[in-house]
Amino acid sequence: MIHTVYDLAGCHLNGLPAEQIMTAMREVAQRLGCSIRAQLIEPFQPHGATCVLVLA
Repeated sequence: MIHTVYDLAGCHLNGLPAEQIMTAMREVAQRLGCSIRAQLIEPFQPHGATCVLVLA
């Protein structure tokens, strides 16, 4: 079983849409051969987001 958590702080990419982050996460999961079961994007104001993939 593999667990990976990234907590990115102090980034200067305030204009980066959360969907773009999720797209990159999905691509990595697919390249690793994982099955994506669910996803969650929770944006925060004025900036920031939590992006989660549930994998099988």
